[in-house]
Amino acid sequence: MGNVGTRDTYFNGYGLTYNEVKKIEDKCKNAKGRELELLLLAAESAYAELAQYLFFSLTSGLGYDNISKICNIPIGRKDFYGYRRKTIYLYNSYMILEGHAILLNLALLENVMDVIQIR
Repeated sequence: MGNVGTRDTYFNGYGLTYNEVKKIEDKCKNAKGRELELLLLAAESAYAELAQYLFFSLTSGLGYDNISKICNIPIGRKDFYGYRRKTIYLYNSYMILEGHAILLNLALLENVMDVIQIR
């Protein structure tokens, strides 16, 4: 992923396609038990101070604009979505590590292995 900041890293930078992201987002909205714990962990890992907003966004399907109508999000829209993308990537990675892969392809697995430094 190089030196690109989180706000400028898009899903292709995480090795995810549009259809893969939709599957992960659907899983977030329907997560239960341990899956919810992993989603919260992913949100905290992406940006601890935003974890509650990221978690709420992914479990409810609401975006920045709708959430900001009911509470003050302490970060701008572009940054919020950058951390939301990172949370989605981390959640999928954690699900793979727990043996509950939402989706799995070789390139994504290699990317996860690099992140956790298995090689």
